[in-house]
Amino acid sequence: MLRRVVVGSLALLLVLIMGAFAVLPGVVDRRMNTVVNAPHVAVSDSARRLHRSLLVADLHADQLLWARNPLVRSASGHVDVPRMDDGNVALQVFSVVTKVT
Repeated sequence: MLRRVVVGSLALLLVLIMGAFAVLPGVVDRRMNTVVNAPHVAVSDSARRLHRSLLVADLHADQLLWARNPLVRSASGHVDVPRMDDGNVALQVFSVVTKVT
C-alpha cells in the first residue's frame, strides 16, 4: 500500500514538473518580453534613404529560447521576420543561451 502511494506521488510530481516545463516558458515570455506600442518618431526622407542603403546586423537574439514562430509578427519578443524586414535587417544571429563554468 505504501509503495503504491509513493509511486503514485512520484508519478504525479513528474507530471506536474513536465507541465511546468511546458507552460511556464510561454508565461514568462509573454510577461517579460512585451512589445510597447509607443508613437513612432518622425523620420526624414534622407534618413530613410540612408537606412535602406545600409546592411543592418543584429548579432544577438534569444529567439530560439522561446517557442515562437519567427515568420509571424509577435506581440512579445523583439525579433520576427516581419519586423526584421521593416528594419532592413540583413544579418540576424539566432543565439542559444548557454552557461559556461
